[in-house]
Amino acid sequence: MSLTIRERSQKVVNSITPNVRQTLKTLAAATELSVSSVHRHRRAIHRRNQYPESSFWETEVGYQWLVRLVFGLIYYFGIKQGVGAESLSEFIHAIRLDTHVASSASSLRQLKHRANQTLIDYATAQAEHCQPSAGQGICVGADETFFGLEAQTQDLAIREWVLMALLPWVYWTQQADKTRQSALKHRYQQAASCAFDWLLEQSITLKLDANQLEHWVLWCREFCAKYQRTSSAVEGRNGYLSKLHQAGRGFSEQSLKVLTIIHNFDLKRSDGTTAAQRLFGYAFPDPFEWMLDHVGDLPMPRRSSKAQQPKPLYANAFAA
Repeated sequence: MSLTIRERSQKVVNSITPNVRQTLKTLAAATELSVSSVHRHRRAIHRRNQYPESSFWETEVGYQWLVRLVFGLIYYFGIKQGVGAESLSEFIHAIRLDTHVASSASSLRQLKHRANQTLIDYATAQAEHCQPSAGQGICVGADETFFGLEAQTQDLAIREWVLMALLPWVYWTQQADKTRQSALKHRYQQAASCAFDWLLEQSITLKLDANQLEHWVLWCREFCAKYQRTSSAVEGRNGYLSKLHQAGRGFSEQSLKVLTIIHNFDLKRSDGTTAAQRLFGYAFPDPFEWMLDHVGDLPMPRRSSKAQQPKPLYANAFAA
């Protein structure tokens, strides 16, 4: 298996450290690299080591810390907080890491894309632990007082019919009309269809006259307009996404998947538990640490072989 550029560079650094006056042939024999390769790496090392702390990044320990630092910036600021690649690039230049890692905005966007894909792979790897246990379900409860039904009617049967039959159909119908995502619209329409079938099975539906039905449908529509899933504003995925949706341009499919994974597997309550841990009763590995183990190497900074020379505008003279 061939060595990467960084691995070959680290071998040269480890051989140079005991005696900086070694010849190229001696270094080539110690590193099992060609003389020309040792020469190129030694020049590149000298070019990178411009600051007092630069030599630390050449070591294996320093490189591992560099990986954690750069991908930490991308994960905690670029992905979780929506900080742009240009700002991250400025920061990397400010702390003088641009000589050891590719730090242009385009390079950091590529690293972000790679980190996103690694997080999607993380969710795939955890899929076997994301299965509900036997008998596990979701229970939603509410009473007539919360919905204000006592002020509308004293008939317990009608109140139960409104809550359990009419309101679900009105809610899912409105959700299907509002959403612009085709996949969600299809699911909402299915839910509305099931709710409508259940509504027609209720005897009260057929007993009420048209005016009464219209009254209750209007009441349900008004209530659904005021209804909010409050967990989304406090802890839920939508509340987390709304913080990052500053420009109002929407999310790419990959970004939406990654932010959902972060909400489920990374965001923690004060007790230190994540949403996935509470739901499935399993202690999932930390997404960031898993990403570091699987994301791969950092790209080396690129340096043009020829200095860029300005080309002033000029015009060829021609006869009038």
